[in-house]
Amino acid sequence: MTIETNVASAKTGTRSLKTTIPQAIVEYLQLGDKDRLEWQVGIRDNEPVALVRRKENVTTKPQNFDNLRVMTRRINSPKKERG
Repeated sequence: MTIETNVASAKTGTRSLKTTIPQAIVEYLQLGDKDRLEWQVGIRDNEPVALVRRKENVTTKPQNFDNLRVMTRRINSPKKERG
């Protein structure tokens, strides 16, 4: 898949640049808000290239988060006295 995008200044006074990630690439890489990208740069066939991968999102809740929350509540709740 080859898609072109435009590059623009990210912030006045810096050399950083920004671009928009096209929807087709968002879907292909299964990107979401707050995801992180890993950039690898190198030379291939005497040309500079960049490889971009989606990194595991550290803010994504684990699938068993709800079970963990219930367990935490049980541990932190006051113990009832047996009578």
